[in-house]
Amino acid sequence: MFNKKTVNKSLKKYSNGIPVFYLIYSGANHTPGEVYEYPKEIQNKVEIKNLWEINEKYYNWKNKYSLFIQKSDKELIELIDTIIQFDPESLILLTGDHGAYMYRNAWMGDSKDPNENIINNGFKVETITKDCFEIFVALRYPKEKIDLTGASPVNYFRRIFYILSGGDRSFKNEVANDSFIPLQTKSSIFGKFKIYKTVENGQVLKEWVPIKEY
Repeated sequence: MFNKKTVNKSLKKYSNGIPVFYLIYSGANHTPGEVYEYPKEIQNKVEIKNLWEINEKYYNWKNKYSLFIQKSDKELIELIDTIIQFDPESLILLTGDHGAYMYRNAWMGDSKDPNENIINNGFKVETITKDCFEIFVALRYPKEKIDLTGASPVNYFRRIFYILSGGDRSFKNEVANDSFIPLQTKSSIFGKFKIYKTVENGQVLKEWVPIKEY
């Protein structure tokens, strides 16, 4: 992971007019993916097995996430200021890789249909989809406007490089702005996975649609 010191060092090394592409990872933590990843005092509350219930009732995830964001925002501002000092015309893209995962595993339950489980757990399917996939995106490029409206991450750089290349049509063709989630059909590591489509053409689906099993 880059920080202000390493970015400064790298920018000094490559600040000779040659275009340089950086991928910098920074940001908040995930919600725990398994019960054993929570603090011991929470693990001992054995009556709670669902991760989304733990996050809501015992882990106070919304407050913790807010504190993580405050810390990571400060680091990001330092990084951005450092980059702009070296190159005032730099293009900077900020985006997330997935949603907050507040309601992780809300699709699990007695039914083989995750849609039924989500509803039985008290949620709307759209709420869980947004929790998994809804992300922040911001773009800074002083030279020209680049419109990312309606684009998912798979098309960000197609739009960006189309502008930077002066309209190279090889970047013009976009792929579908769809999102998918793989769910294991059994809890065992030997269980198969089923792929569900959750977003189509940038629109959140009211139900997850089974696409493929492997």
